[in-house]
Amino acid sequence: MDDDLRNQTRRALQGDPAAEARLLVLRRRRGELSGVALELLAYVGHAPALEAAGCPAPPADLKAWAQGLARWEPQLALVAALLAAERVLGQFEAAFPDDIRPRRALDLARRCLLSPTDANCDRALFAAADAFEAAMQAGEGAAHWAASAARTAAEVVPRAPLMLSGREGHPLLLEVGAALDNAARARGDEASLRGEVAAELARATERALLEPAEDDDPLSAVLRRLLGGEGSPRPW
Repeated sequence: MDDDLRNQTRRALQGDPAAEARLLVLRRRRGELSGVALELLAYVGHAPALEAAGCPAPPADLKAWAQGLARWEPQLALVAALLAAERVLGQFEAAFPDDIRPRRALDLARRCLLSPTDANCDRALFAAADAFEAAMQAGEGAAHWAASAARTAAEVVPRAPLMLSGREGHPLLLEVGAALDNAARARGDEASLRGEVAAELARATERALLEPAEDDDPLSAVLRRLLGGEGSPRPW
């Protein structure tokens, strides 16, 4: 490790934002971080990457921002929809604290996204159908839209490979948009929801792209699988 890299690493670990940005530039020059990975980090709102990459600010609109993630990997948009649905789930659970159907749907959808076996995909689909029933029984208002967001996001996860291969007629990003619309209706404040989802995705993307796999949490493990394993994403 050369002196500059060592110095920037030390300062970055101390929380110096300028050093974090400089460290990303150095890692890019050394081939430890691809330009594609740096741009993705910037897009999801990783502040040092935004400075290092010199990219324009990503869209402020939740749906446009999430659908823009498809540039790197279409299912990243689906991850954003799942995060949005999880963020508004409290709207449903506050009204129906004993009803676990929407949460179970999201939990099984995450499991399917991490390990897309036939069994996991079938469980996610059945749980999404249960979440649909919960949404209908919730009537109108925020609880209904929160359960609807969970149902839509969870239902799309096992169907995503078919959508992306053209074997199912519904475009993936259209379904993702529907889940995000439902989540925004549940929250009633799209800007705050956009900020929370981006912040969580930025943290997980940083772990998936810059840190060892043994440090993964469940979300960064999903992202590591989608982005191609260790290190940087696939070279699209």
